[in-house]
Amino acid sequence: MRIWKALFLIFALFFQLNCGRPIDSEKEIPSTTALSFGTESTLDILTWNLEWFPKSNQTVSRVSEIIYSLQADIVALQEIVSLSALNQIVEQLNQYDDNNNWLAYFSGEANGSWQELAYIINTNAINIPQEPYQIYQNDGTAFPRSPFVIHLTTNGKEWIIINNHLKCCGDGTLESDTWDEENRRQQASFLLESYIEENWNTERVIIVGDYNDEIQETESNNVFWNFISQPELYKFADMEIANGHSSGYSYPTWPSHLDHILISNELFDAFDASESKISVIKIDDYLDGGWNEYDTYISDHRPVGISLAF
Repeated sequence: MRIWKALFLIFALFFQLNCGRPIDSEKEIPSTTALSFGTESTLDILTWNLEWFPKSNQTVSRVSEIIYSLQADIVALQEIVSLSALNQIVEQLNQYDDNNNWLAYFSGEANGSWQELAYIINTNAINIPQEPYQIYQNDGTAFPRSPFVIHLTTNGKEWIIINNHLKCCGDGTLESDTWDEENRRQQASFLLESYIEENWNTERVIIVGDYNDEIQETESNNVFWNFISQPELYKFADMEIANGHSSGYSYPTWPSHLDHILISNELFDAFDASESKISVIKIDDYLDGGWNEYDTYISDHRPVGISLAF
């Protein structure tokens, strides 16, 4: 039944993404392989900056169909402006499922917000033992948006996910000035490391989000060097993507790769398993209008996904 629904939603996705236009039978239809992301044997997590969500009157329906087609378990979102639009995604996802398994968690206020963080969760195989919460709420210098933490259990194991949207912009040079954008991201990196070591030293921790900086820079300007310099404790699962061709980056218009997934050493074995993977999901490859259409109706960031073996 799940396979049948996934195939139906993939068809619906292409219909919606092409704005209801009939498919030209003589046109080569792209393979749907890239939209088949999640599996039954992995924990599948997306991080996705949805740029002032909802960006258009088509954003909710398109994002709903994409999330369902990708069969993600957890979607960490950034730049969520409307709680009502977020709830509409959940309503649409639950229309696709018989069991109403989808839930949303929002870091902002119900009556208005500015680029908040959120989660959309498929609770079919996941338990949420406590409400998600924010940390470092009083440090607006390092964290203009407080990290949003969720605990979950699956297959009897606990996982901790920290969703972030770090300070944007800067000139690429790390300076000692407290208000330097790179410095603020570096301070956030230091604080995240400290929090993990003090609270979850032996737990499975995943730090996701829009980090607003690159991870492949040299030490002198790399604001995440405190993590990178400890390969026995931490790993940027998307480092190979960052070191690859710019066509595969999560933020193509610069181009740069800004959306990252960092894992603690308790997850190294899971990530190294043959069924695990990490990728930037290039939804724009499946639109008639390519990147311009994606940027107009959905976002200026592509989602980054990780599948981790149980």
